[in-house]
Amino acid sequence: MAHTTEQKIKLLVLYDLLCRHTDENHALNSDEIISLLAEKNIAVSNRILVHDIALLNEYGYEVLSYRKKYYYYYVVNRHFDSAEIAFLADAVQASKLSATQKHTLTNKLMTTMGDFQATELTAAARFGTMPKRNNRHIIY
Repeated sequence: MAHTTEQKIKLLVLYDLLCRHTDENHALNSDEIISLLAEKNIAVSNRILVHDIALLNEYGYEVLSYRKKYYYYYVVNRHFDSAEIAFLADAVQASKLSATQKHTLTNKLMTTMGDFQATELTAAARFGTMPKRNNRHIIY
């Protein structure tokens, strides 16, 4: 295997792709992951991908999998869960910051989530369907 810059950062890119494109309801199979890595000029075989995911798991980056016709992989654990991001986004929106600052901070919060979760949360906030939280369960 050639040690190009793309190959050296393969595990970082792999974990970033899994974080952005997967969650417990949206997993990617091996072929889809290989295709996404190819878009980043990182060539990987199916066998090497399985080894790389096992290596991520070994070092504490939890990538879960299940098997149907193919193996599917996804990331569940993130720095913040969607309820915490919603709480922080509400706090930013209630602050006295300018609209531009609020928008920028909210977008930064959304980048810590997967694409699907961020889209759902953004749509709920835009259409005012975010549930009101009572004091007892302020975060969840």
